[in-house]
Amino acid sequence: MPIAPPTPILVTGCHRSGTTWLGSLLAASPGVGYIGEIFNLDHPMPGACAARFPHQYMHLTEENGRAYVPPLGRTLGFRFDWADARRALRTPRRLYRLPGNAAHFRRARRHRLRPLLKDPIAFFSAEWLARTYGMQVVVTVRHPGGLAASLTRLGYVFDFGAFLAQPALMRDHLAPYRAEIEAYAAQPPPIVDQAGLIWRCVYGTAARLRETHPEWRFVRHEDLSLRPREELAPICEQLGLPLDDAIAARIAETTAAANPTEAPAGRAHQLRRNSAANVDAWRSRLDADEVARLRKIVGPELGAFYDDASW
Repeated sequence: MPIAPPTPILVTGCHRSGTTWLGSLLAASPGVGYIGEIFNLDHPMPGACAARFPHQYMHLTEENGRAYVPPLGRTLGFRFDWADARRALRTPRRLYRLPGNAAHFRRARRHRLRPLLKDPIAFFSAEWLARTYGMQVVVTVRHPGGLAASLTRLGYVFDFGAFLAQPALMRDHLAPYRAEIEAYAAQPPPIVDQAGLIWRCVYGTAARLRETHPEWRFVRHEDLSLRPREELAPICEQLGLPLDDAIAARIAETTAAANPTEAPAGRAHQLRRNSAANVDAWRSRLDADEVARLRKIVGPELGAFYDDASW
């Protein structure tokens, strides 16, 4: 009798919401193999997946997903794709990753590791991924202030045209925000304002998905930062992962008070943070006018995951 493949895990949410950190904590388990952001148009893991998506935050459905089933299945089976790897020849700064990526996939396949896809850009495809591959879904949520401060620090500008270019996405999830999305696509506002609408699009959708998918797990970045072990324990239990010494060591390494509060200027990811202090770092980065604008944009949808006292 053939052995059933291990159940894949999807860690998703808005970009800059702590998915990389949470994914790294869960992937510290010896039985889990990490796969990073294959939905990202910048595709930071060469060789991981042959699929290429035409839009950021691609919304896969039964209507348009058939062609993606084989390449994504190979990825979740840890089958390194050398055709995809050769594309890295056009981006020399990523060439150094190829040997490590290939070795990681070989080891993961040999030891039948459980695939963990960490990909915030896959958020609007989470339902399709869960149906198609039986993935267990964990969604990270971050306060709009933290999201806005992180995007501002890095100068990340979002192209809202990526939403409008996907009729199914606009129909299935983002119809309530169409007028604002069209306005932001036509004339992009400051990054703080963009963050407010991104937050509404992602977490307004997440609030509705939480009602229809009680089997999914939702965790706030702030709760995980302040009480990492306590918040991770029920996630591990639901996923069937032991909260073992390897995960405990990873928690200690990435949350210690001696770590810096924020990443250095220009660096997108630094997992070793003073996680408790990082929770409120946005308050010193955003000024009063920015906070007021952000609160107005987010509006009552904040209440799905936070209350007014969180400001």
